[in-house]
Amino acid sequence: MGRLLGAALAFVAVVGLIPSAAAEPPADACSPAEVKRAMTQAQASTKDASARTEAVRTAFRTRLESCVMARLEWVKTSPVDDPATWSLARRDATAYLQTLFAGGVLSGTTPSQAYKVVCDHTTMVGEHLAPDQLRVILAAAITRPGELEQTQLTIRSSAH
Repeated sequence: MGRLLGAALAFVAVVGLIPSAAAEPPADACSPAEVKRAMTQAQASTKDASARTEAVRTAFRTRLESCVMARLEWVKTSPVDDPATWSLARRDATAYLQTLFAGGVLSGTTPSQAYKVVCDHTTMVGEHLAPDQLRVILAAAITRPGELEQTQLTIRSSAH
């Protein structure tokens, strides 16, 4: 599957239009080396500095979302109103971000400078969140330590 098509399918899966299994990236696509390669490729795609920075952010965000969604596939059959589910989702997303941090993908000398994951009672509220959805907020330092760029994933569950 082409990288552009894979990114498009990951985006569609994130918004819930098709099952995410179609967008699940190959395991090696989520490795720190492959994430770095995607960011380097995005950086080389343009000469304009601001466009280059945005291209790197977009490449990282797309890869992060698809890789974390693949790790949280189990949420689709779990009760999303259960704090235990929130804790496990946080654990799995944090583990992936720690892998990226240890692999040198994220900026910062400590994990708290490099990333943050929120999935708790604060993310499970809002008029746009249905009762069968789990929201995970991911923040990562892509360019500078402590400068966390945020994205959120919303996962629909079939468990009632």
